[in-house]
Amino acid sequence: VIGSANETEIVGRQISGATLSAITPGTTTEDQVLDLLGAPSRTMQADEGGMIYVYEYQKTTSSAGYLLFVFGGKSQKTETQTGYVRLQHGVVQ
Repeated sequence: VIGSANETEIVGRQISGATLSAITPGTTTEDQVLDLLGAPSRTMQADEGGMIYVYEYQKTTSSAGYLLFVFGGKSQKTETQTGYVRLQHGVVQ
């Protein structure tokens, strides 16, 4: 008997370089950031005031296989991405 199983788990939203290039410090507003990137995974207070939006993405792919229930193997690959946007007075810094 031969068998296998594959599973992919995605947490968050992957953000492309093209999307990030649409954000211009000193010009892009908080509302524009939210329209482009959606709600952040979490937020933090910046030391000098203002807010930091944290965008996190994680994709985990797992594969397992077996042969006659005697030989088996498993592999797992995780891809992560974290982006930070600092806002001061409603504008990206």
